[in-house]
Amino acid sequence: MNILFLSDNAALPTMGGVEKVVAILSEQFSTELGWDCHCAYFLGNSNCQDSGRIKIDLGDAERQLQSIIEKHQIDLILNNVMSKKVVQTVFPAISSIKSKNKNLKHIFTFHSCPGYELVHQDIAYLCKKNFTTHASFDSWKNMFIQILLRILPQNVSEKKICNKYKVMTQSVEKVVCLSGKQADRFAKFTNIPAEKLCSIPNPIALQNMGDTQTKKKNVLIVARLDETSKRISLALKVWHAIERNKAYDDWNLTIVGDGEDMPIYKKMASSLSLNRVSFEGRQIPTAYYASAAIFMMTSRFEGFPLTILEAQQAGAVVIGMYSNDFLTLPEVIVDNENGYIAHSKSEMIEKLQHLMENEELRLLMSQRAQKSVQEYDKKKTILKWKHLCEQQTSLI
Repeated sequence: MNILFLSDNAALPTMGGVEKVVAILSEQFSTELGWDCHCAYFLGNSNCQDSGRIKIDLGDAERQLQSIIEKHQIDLILNNVMSKKVVQTVFPAISSIKSKNKNLKHIFTFHSCPGYELVHQDIAYLCKKNFTTHASFDSWKNMFIQILLRILPQNVSEKKICNKYKVMTQSVEKVVCLSGKQADRFAKFTNIPAEKLCSIPNPIALQNMGDTQTKKKNVLIVARLDETSKRISLALKVWHAIERNKAYDDWNLTIVGDGEDMPIYKKMASSLSLNRVSFEGRQIPTAYYASAAIFMMTSRFEGFPLTILEAQQAGAVVIGMYSNDFLTLPEVIVDNENGYIAHSKSEMIEKLQHLMENEELRLLMSQRAQKSVQEYDKKKTILKWKHLCEQQTSLI
C-alpha cells in the first residue's frame, strides 16, 4: 500500500506531538507492514526534505499534491493538518484531486479536543502579555477572539466552529479522533455519519527510560510554552506555594520546552521569587523523564498528549489538572491509582505535597503507571491503523 502522510510541520520525532505521531506511524508502516510511505508538510523551513519529507507550497498545493500522488501511486492520504490556513487550502485541494481519482482514499485525524476553539482563556494574562512584550500578530488575534467569545452568543461561536469542521470532513472516508469521547464531541459539531467516525489513541514507543527506585526529587513539565493550551502560569503559581514551604526545599521544578510565552514565564518566575525553577528550552526530554519523580500537566485542553505516556513509561507519577476540554486525561490517569487528577489549584498543591512526602506511594504509583502505559504500545496501535487502512482501500 502506498501512503501519503500530511501534517502542518515536518514529521520529526523532535517536533510537537502531531509530528511525532506521524513520524512513528510512517516508520512503523514502512518497517512492520512493508508499506511505501511519504510525508509532506506545509509550514516551517524545508531543511528536512533530504530525509524523505516533502515541503509543499500552500500557494501551489493542489498541483504539487497531485504530482506526488501520481509519482508514488498513492492509495491513501492520511491527513493530520490542523492549522486553519492549511486546512482551508488542503482539504479543498484533496477534494478536487479525488474528484478526478475515484480510487484515492482520504482519512483525517483530529488531533485536539473538538471545540477547543471555544475554550475561554485568561484575558488578564493575554492583555499583560500583549502590552508588555513584542507580541505576534497571532497573539493579538487570539486576544481579540477571546473578547469576541465573551460578547457573541454561544450559538454564533459554535456555528463558526461547525463551518470549520465541515471543511475538515470534505471528501473523507473516515475521521479518526483520539478517544471515543472526543469522537462523540466531534459528531456534535458536524453532520458526519457515525460510521465515518472512529477513535485510535496515539502510539508510544515503549522503552526503558530509567529506574523508578533511583529518581531524583524533580518535578517535570514537558510542553510547548504556549499559555493558550498549556497554561504554564498555573503551574508556576502551584510551584510558588511549594517553594514557600521549607519542607520541600530539596525539590526542584524543571520545564522543558520552548515557545512564544517563554519570556512571560521567566518574568513571572522572577516576580514570584522562584529559586528552584529551571527553564531548559527545547531538548530531547529522555534524560529529564528518567530523573523526574513527578510529572505535572496543567493544560486547558489536549488531544492525547504523548508527554503523559512518556512520563509514565519512565516511572514519573503524573498529576494532571482536570478540564472539560481534556477528555483523555481520565482515560490515561486513574485517580489515586497510577497518578492524580486535581480539580483546582489548591487540590493540585495538596496532591503534589502528598506525593513529595511519600516515597513509598510514589514508587507504587510509578510501577502502576509503567504497567498501564503498555496499553498504548505502538504495536497495538499499528494493528488498529492497519485494519482501518486496509478496510478503506478494500485490501482486507
